[in-house]
Amino acid sequence: MDETDFRVRSAQRKRQKMRARLLTATMDVCGGAGAGAGNPAVIDDVIRAAGVSRGTFYKYFASLEEARLALGQHLTNELVEGLASMFDQVRDPVRRTASGWIVIMLRAAFDPAWGAFVVRTEHFTEDSELLAAVRRNTLAGMDSGAFQLDRVDAAVDYQIGVAMEGMRRLISDGTEATAYVATLTALGLRGLGLDGRRARGAAAAALQDVTTRAPQFLPWWRS
Repeated sequence: MDETDFRVRSAQRKRQKMRARLLTATMDVCGGAGAGAGNPAVIDDVIRAAGVSRGTFYKYFASLEEARLALGQHLTNELVEGLASMFDQVRDPVRRTASGWIVIMLRAAFDPAWGAFVVRTEHFTEDSELLAAVRRNTLAGMDSGAFQLDRVDAAVDYQIGVAMEGMRRLISDGTEATAYVATLTALGLRGLGLDGRRARGAAAAALQDVTTRAPQFLPWWRS
């Protein structure tokens, strides 16, 4: 029985590793510089990047679009888990919003392939864990009086838009990441109803908090 269990666990680990390998190749291909509209990615690109056969790809995914959707779900879930682990004990919605923007944008600056994939896909759907977390935090900010807003849906779209545009900037040119992220975060907070002084202070405090906590919680982080 033990030997059978070992074989089952070993097979599961191999499947997980292969699936992760295919998802990594999907991100490299779909998020890379050559993945624009003039040079659309195809399955052959993914299997070439992963170094596997076409048959192996189809054991895990029925199409490239299915692989892309699976990767989008994995990346957003991973992002939410990382933020939750870092800020689970932080109750201030302003600090949580600022920290979320900072983590997302700096991840794109540190890993342009990740950023390029995220900004090219449409996996921020209504059932996304990330959107659900942003919505909960927005409601908390409105209830506390920190956010001066009329519509929750517009505020959620606005916050996602700030993150996406910041990521596009950071992966497209040589912008100095830390200063840019701090400035955009402060501007974003002003759009949620904070005055300029409080927004700048909250952005600076959140940036310091992120750089302190991140090495303990985020495997992709680097100084």
